[in-house]
Amino acid sequence: MVQSINKFIKNHYLAILIVLFASIGFTAAFTLSVEKIHILMNPNEVLPCDVNEIFNCATVMRSPYASILGIPWSFFGIAGYPAVLLFGLFMIERPKISRWLGVLVTLGVLGAFTLSTYFVWLSAYVIGVFCPWCLLSAISSTAAFFLIVTHNLKENNYNLSNDWALFFQKKIKAGWNVLFTIVWYIGMVLFAYFPFWYGSR
Repeated sequence: MVQSINKFIKNHYLAILIVLFASIGFTAAFTLSVEKIHILMNPNEVLPCDVNEIFNCATVMRSPYASILGIPWSFFGIAGYPAVLLFGLFMIERPKISRWLGVLVTLGVLGAFTLSTYFVWLSAYVIGVFCPWCLLSAISSTAAFFLIVTHNLKENNYNLSNDWALFFQKKIKAGWNVLFTIVWYIGMVLFAYFPFWYGSR
């Protein structure tokens, strides 16, 4: 029983992590959406994630950057994260997918990853306040992006030439994808902390 579980995890750890981070991201997006409704109903309400002057959801939600065309960004997360979760479950059953599906899913998570990075910049350098749930969503979308790209490169779902496919597979086996992800997270933390560190906030 234990051996079967260990074998399952070893064979499908990327898909399991994608499902995990998609679930976390959905929870963050759903909570943000609920709290956005609370703010609309009671503009002066203090939210549970209003920790201090630096970490304050309400301040971010009241900013003009919290929505597009009147639609809160968190609503898009509610729609997007389940798709990523379903893809993770699909990967468990069928790791090898068609090229167009691999590219399509990658473009989707790339969009979420890019937006999350942009929001981190906005929070640090424009708004001057961070939303804890937004940060959790950013962590989740970033992880989902790197995990999905890693999986598609590992399975050569992009239909790369044999030389390029072997090159990326060797790098993944050596753990370069993990190292790159960790370096990216550290870089984003330093990037976000920079204006506060130098007292511009």
